[in-house]
Amino acid sequence: MLRQIEGEEADRKDARGPQFVIESGYTDTSDSNVPRGVLVLRQTGGPALGSVTVSASGEGVDGMRGEPYEAPFSGYGRAESVDLGPMAAGGTATAYVDLDYHTVETTVLLHLRCRSLDGADSWERSAARQIERRPDPPPSWRTRR
Repeated sequence: MLRQIEGEEADRKDARGPQFVIESGYTDTSDSNVPRGVLVLRQTGGPALGSVTVSASGEGVDGMRGEPYEAPFSGYGRAESVDLGPMAAGGTATAYVDLDYHTVETTVLLHLRCRSLDGADSWERSAARQIERRPDPPPSWRTRR
């Protein structure tokens, strides 16, 4: 009986937790060193959060894009996970994912570790999105010959 009550309480806590969707995502190849996935994550419901830590997996996914290197070097480090900071329902955050050199189309799975504002509760969530290179914009009248 006690296990059943504990299980029901865990289910209720999980149901009260945050919900997320990946609103948009694409592959950015403007950095000549490493292509990256750019994913916009939206919290669609649940309590305000003190922190959301994200990591990524998937075919061709090498990790999260980390902090920029110090001068005189250019580029970015790679991190296992990145803290996106606080979020609340309706809020968005952009996650940058490093991809393998030859990867431009893949499915990215984001793993989210969320902590409540007061730090008393935590949840684990995931969201996935197929990403690919954006099509080139149509030429404008100024670029036509």
